Amino acid sequence: MREEERVALIIDFDGTAATTNVGMSLIEAFAKDDSWRVIDDDYERGKVGSKRAFELLAEVLGGTPEEWAGFIETGHTLDPDLSTLVECATSKGWSVEILSDGLDFYIHRMLERENISLPVRAATLSHNGVRAIIEMSYSDVDCGRCSTCKKSRVEELLAGGYRTIFIGDGLSDRCGAPSADRIFAKDKLAEHLREHGIGFEHFETLSDVTQALFGAEDKGD
Repeated sequence: MREEERVALIIDFDGTAATTNVGMSLIEAFAKDDSWRVIDDDYERGKVGSKRAFELLAEVLGGTPEEWAGFIETGHTLDPDLSTLVECATSKGWSVEILSDGLDFYIHRMLERENISLPVRAATLSHNGVRAIIEMSYSDVDCGRCSTCKKSRVEELLAGGYRTIFIGDGLSDRCGAPSADRIFAKDKLAEHLREHGIGFEHFETLSDVTQALFGAEDKGD
């Protein structure tokens, strides 16, 4: 990879930058009833996209912002090598961002807790005093299936002259990842890419990605 290239590193959050699916843990913890399980099952089966799923989940999500914040502080962590990966990438002048089909409420808090400053594209979770509100300003107006359209963001970066590197693990990454120049995948994303004959590099933790991209330059070595 040439030094003069403009490179964009795109990192999924739940299950990738974070060690768990924080969004689903939050919903499970504060759902008013078990209807969230039906919504999640419909999403997993492809009956609804994440945009529609969030519209329905917002109606059953209880709790307050203070309670949500307290929950995020208990047992939810980032991949310990995220900071090293970001440091290595930014030291080379790369653009780095979080591109998530999750909720910005917990993403920002978890990044700030580790003093990691990154731009975040995700749905916005707030509370109007009566109920939870989920706004999805990064959904594609033509497709409208995902709460955050990862494909359109990758294509936007490519059109801007960036070489794109995509890191992800889940269902929401299936549209965006194939458009990238280089893909790091695991779990459901890896299964999808393998089934469709799309090349990728497997990873388990972000340490694997850092080593593959920077090798001996890894500041964690």
